Amino acid sequence: MSELLDFKLRNEKQLKNFRKHIEQELLKIDGALEHVKDEMLSALIKDIESEKQSISIKMKEKWNVFDSGTFIQLGANSITAMNAVQSGTNLSVAGAALTIVNTALSTMKKVRNNKKEILSGPIAYAFLVNKKWSNT
Repeated sequence: MSELLDFKLRNEKQLKNFRKHIEQELLKIDGALEHVKDEMLSALIKDIESEKQSISIKMKEKWNVFDSGTFIQLGANSITAMNAVQSGTNLSVAGAALTIVNTALSTMKKVRNNKKEILSGPIAYAFLVNKKWSNT
């Protein structure tokens, strides 16, 4: 039970967005003509499944932040680090190492931002639930 509570607390924002979205959609369905309610409900379920698949694909692609500029920067920083190691001065080695660390941290920040953006939609909670409990 505590695992479920921890999950809900960790994903509280997504849960609120999901609940709000579902309530709005259900209110639309409730206000619709009787003969289209089943069709609207089926469409909602289909849209949720489609969005979960889309989120899943985007989560796999969140690492696509390595562009040619990143590789060039890493290469240049690596060359600087190699030269620093060969020169043997501690200050130049530390400086070169910091540039590599800075590039790595910048890239990780891009990945985190991608993940945050992907998980900001109203169906993100459904994706997170599916991911958490379909593997357990």
